[in-house]
Amino acid sequence: MSGDDFLPLRQSQNYLWDVTKVLGQGATSKVYKGRDKRNGEEVAVKVFSSAAMQRSPEVQVREFQVMMQLKQENVVQLLGIEEEDVNNHKVIVMELSQHGSLYTLLDDPENSLGLEEEEFVIVLKDLTAGIQYLRDKDIVHRDIKPGNILLFKDEEGRSVYKLTDFGAAKQLESEDEQFMSLYGTEEYLHPNIYGRAVIKDGNTGPFDATVDLWSLGVTIYHAATGQLPFKAYGGRRNRQKMYEITRTKESGVISGIQKYEDGPVEWRKDLPPTCLLSAGLKKFLVPVLASLLESNERKRTTFDRFFQEVANIISKKVLNAFCPVTWSNMKIYVDKDTKLSRLQEVIAEQCEVAAVNQILVVDGELLEHTVDPLAPVSDYPACITEGNPIFVFLKSYPDHRYFPNCVYPEFPRFGSSVHVSNDYQLTKLCCTVMAFHLRLVKQYHRKLQLLQKSVRGYVHELHHEIVHLVDCLKHQKQHNQVCSLWTKNYGHSAAQNIALVRGVDQGTGAKEREVLLEGNQKFIRDLEKQVDNIMKSAEDLLNQIKRDELQNRRLEKYWNDENMACHSDTFRCGEKIAMMLDSMKGIMAAFKEDRHRVVLGKLEENIHMVEKNRLQTLCSKSLSILESCNRFTEKQYNAYYTWYNQAVDTRNRCDKVNLKLGHLEKRQTEFVTKLDEFSKVMIGSMHEVVCEPNVTSHINQSSNNRRPTNLLNTLNNKLNAVEVDVIELKQSVDANFKILHSTEKQILENGI
Repeated sequence: MSGDDFLPLRQSQNYLWDVTKVLGQGATSKVYKGRDKRNGEEVAVKVFSSAAMQRSPEVQVREFQVMMQLKQENVVQLLGIEEEDVNNHKVIVMELSQHGSLYTLLDDPENSLGLEEEEFVIVLKDLTAGIQYLRDKDIVHRDIKPGNILLFKDEEGRSVYKLTDFGAAKQLESEDEQFMSLYGTEEYLHPNIYGRAVIKDGNTGPFDATVDLWSLGVTIYHAATGQLPFKAYGGRRNRQKMYEITRTKESGVISGIQKYEDGPVEWRKDLPPTCLLSAGLKKFLVPVLASLLESNERKRTTFDRFFQEVANIISKKVLNAFCPVTWSNMKIYVDKDTKLSRLQEVIAEQCEVAAVNQILVVDGELLEHTVDPLAPVSDYPACITEGNPIFVFLKSYPDHRYFPNCVYPEFPRFGSSVHVSNDYQLTKLCCTVMAFHLRLVKQYHRKLQLLQKSVRGYVHELHHEIVHLVDCLKHQKQHNQVCSLWTKNYGHSAAQNIALVRGVDQGTGAKEREVLLEGNQKFIRDLEKQVDNIMKSAEDLLNQIKRDELQNRRLEKYWNDENMACHSDTFRCGEKIAMMLDSMKGIMAAFKEDRHRVVLGKLEENIHMVEKNRLQTLCSKSLSILESCNRFTEKQYNAYYTWYNQAVDTRNRCDKVNLKLGHLEKRQTEFVTKLDEFSKVMIGSMHEVVCEPNVTSHINQSSNNRRPTNLLNTLNNKLNAVEVDVIELKQSVDANFKILHSTEKQILENGI
């Protein structure tokens, strides 16, 4: 070995690297941070070990051959393949990630329970795109895991994930080509490969590219939860149990954890409650995981089906919704062509409020007035966001309180002595729990802010509803006045015409007509009285609502924003836990250094113990703040629950007014129809009188022809006048009906 082998800087023709700056290490290579000598840009240089150089030439060049084919945004870019100056060994030069790998991200205590939803979706999208690209080129990766997925940031700071490490990758001759070689990291291995490579179960069968699907499932589950899906107690010390778990699990099971030695395996077909993903995303993700983590070859999924399922998730429109009564902060994943009725059904699935019992409000307006109910959700306004969601209210009184129990991981137990090897892991776990506390406190704060906003939005929409009812009643009163005028004219004309009929016809027919006309008049008067009673009842109730809500602002005063404000604004709970978490991370860093020492000195051990005690104090304080926030939030929820019962009562009174106005319109329509019908009967009856032969004959035979003839002329003139009056009044009533319906339509369209 030459003296140059000990120099920290190594180089090839165009690149140099520092062997003290290790970015990663595998079984056959190390990756160092380096620079391009031509422009100074930082790069990653993969240098192979001496053992790797002893492999067959075919195996050595395979990674080079694979990488030279790859050029896609979700695959790490190859910059060059060169020879190291000292030993002429090949090195691979790639673009450098400044942000580590997905494993690095998940190893951060703040992500130890899984990624936030927005980041997770990016991982899912980018990882799938990278695998699909490899699939199109008939390349099987064979070592998919978080450590082989690098994190980059684009110019706008958005995450981009890229596949790396193609040391185990293989170019297949065909889609169905099988292979015998064993590669991969055991926690991510397909059970068949695990059995042969790790357990030595004697299976000698070949494998195909679908083994990558299992590794994908484990990796996606890891990203979603921060945990491996299948674990035996003792980890790699209990490999036989691990093999048994993956081989014997039922279809649909996506995790199996053995927590105690010789203990039972806890199986789950869903994601753990500590997972940060929304119920909306879980609904589509869990079936994907179940199909990937399928050990039964007859039931396993295919690449094409997996790509289609992920594309379906990524393509969905995501709408934010918040239901204060059920305390549900939702992300609604729906197809972009989904209409309002289907959206309500999906909301009902998540918050247990049936579609028929929902009132959807956004920006203080009913959603059905803000958007076209038949329009696709892709056309919905951009104002619907996490901070300004669709609020989901109940039409009826809530049947029970929905405030959930607070679910969070517990802090580990603290020993009274120093255990250098264990204390780092203990501190890391404490950081994970405290980071979860911080998320919960922030979540409480967000929900209380949404609670305040929901109250304002509900009251705003309710006031619009009251104004709408006031306008409707106003127009119905105007319409009623026109109808009353018609009634008076009808009564006056009927009385006159009855008298005229008596003058020309004293027979039985005249009496029958007189009874008919008088009966019609009575029916009209009774119907008019019903209309007046309904009108008065609706007006009295609406006036009371106007006084309570538009003048006295009863609901607004009942809910006092200042008294109901989140106490995090005053006590800064989130900020306090964030500061404690920073302090705890400092302790974790110190314990990490202590772990590398064989023995601590007396002074160092005392300092270590002091820090451990401080760690325990920080845990207690964090838990105390969380419990305080939980109690306060539950108190606020209970106050809202009581307030909302008052709000439902007010809306029910509005509904009663609306119902009365509906009855009123129905009676008015019936009134107009009958009045029109009776007017025609009256005119027809008078026509019969004028045209009857016996009446005409009687007039012609009279000795005094002048008076009957004048009477007949008068009757004809009156008849014509009545017809004109009926036509004019009917036109006036019809015009009022059109105005009334037009006004109601305009009010609804404008959301008034």
